[in-house]
Amino acid sequence: MIKKGDHIVIGLSGGPDSVCLFHLLLSICESKQLTLHPVHINHGFRPGAAEEDQEYVEKLTASVGISCRSFVVDCNRLAREQKISSEEAGRRARYDSFAQVADEIEAAGTDRDQIKIAVAHHLNDQVETVLFRLLRGTGTDGLSGMDYSRDNGKGVQIIRPLLDVKREDIERYCEEHKLTPQRDLTNDQPLYTRNRIRLDLIPYIKEHYNANFEEAILRLCKIAGDDKAYLGQIADLAFDELLRNTESHRCRLDAAGLRDLAPSIRSRVLFKALEAAGLPSGVGFVHMEQAEALLEEGKTSSRMNFPGGVVMEVSYDTVELFKEEDEIRHKSAPPGLKTRIFNIADHIHKENIAVFDLDLFLAEYAYLVDPISMIAVRSREPGDFIVLPGVGGRKRIQDFMVDMKVPRELRDGIYIVAIGNEILWIPKGLTKARYTQNYKVTAETKKVLTLEIDG
Repeated sequence: MIKKGDHIVIGLSGGPDSVCLFHLLLSICESKQLTLHPVHINHGFRPGAAEEDQEYVEKLTASVGISCRSFVVDCNRLAREQKISSEEAGRRARYDSFAQVADEIEAAGTDRDQIKIAVAHHLNDQVETVLFRLLRGTGTDGLSGMDYSRDNGKGVQIIRPLLDVKREDIERYCEEHKLTPQRDLTNDQPLYTRNRIRLDLIPYIKEHYNANFEEAILRLCKIAGDDKAYLGQIADLAFDELLRNTESHRCRLDAAGLRDLAPSIRSRVLFKALEAAGLPSGVGFVHMEQAEALLEEGKTSSRMNFPGGVVMEVSYDTVELFKEEDEIRHKSAPPGLKTRIFNIADHIHKENIAVFDLDLFLAEYAYLVDPISMIAVRSREPGDFIVLPGVGGRKRIQDFMVDMKVPRELRDGIYIVAIGNEILWIPKGLTKARYTQNYKVTAETKKVLTLEIDG
């Protein structure tokens, strides 16, 4: 992972894991001629304690003659603005800060391949990650867990030197070397899904089912990782063979060849094409299922939209994926959306609020980390559908607007509320309001998800 003369950007939270990693890297600095760049992120989650952590790491690094770069980020505000969980906001803040420091090191004259970003994930984190993904509905690639090394998307390797080390051994190391890391008390509270997995689920499984459960998960990681690598190699060869262009953010593939691939290879080729087209993130099973259906249908000029403005279009003999920049559907921006959760007895019905069964909704999108944050107000897109009463299941938005006799020139001006291509709500506008029947509130409903148009 580490070569002689490397510059190492190290995430230093002040906890046992990162302090252990910092101490280990210090021990090989001279022999490996390394330059360490400690980075601390104050997420603003724990006022007072967060400032103590920052002060601790700055004093720790100063004691060995190294300066620590500290970033203060309001992650709660970031989570609200980007409609993501606070956990995800913190993760993005960390990796954005690491990337910024790496860019600065390169700008100062260091080759990018000599810059590494070191994070302190360990063996127990690996087990928790696999369980977390499994509960959310991962594919087989997700079962391989975290990689020892991966590209950060900008040509810099993120490395995990402690990934084979148990948490208890890290704690022992800190004791033996008289290190005094900070303790985040929230790690011992079941506040987040990961915490509950670590504090509740894993101990329960070890006590009642398999005392060596963690070793079993790690064997699964190894097997899934080997499969992922092998299938990835085959997919890379297939992608190169089917590619019909080399333009930036535009990927054109041979349609017939793509259809002939085995499903497991075809999905990987599509993922690779989406990545080449500039897809940032956010593709789930529903998106890939719709892409497969579009490919199989094979109608000329059929299109579908992925997150991040990436479009898939099927023509006579090719499948093209590209990023539409600055496409403007409306002269005015769509209104905002408020999402709230109520106990059914506490909910107050209002005219401008749509109400759905929360448990049914979360069960349908269990594979997504934070499905509520992906609900958006927008105009119609190819592939959109809604489940209405008395129509025998899904109804395409195009067919719905035709049935409602909405003039063609006005159809893009009707806002919808959707997650992916599934329409949850068409607010009252040119037609009366329509709601999906998939998450209808019933007598068994315990909690409701409410969507409210804001503005």
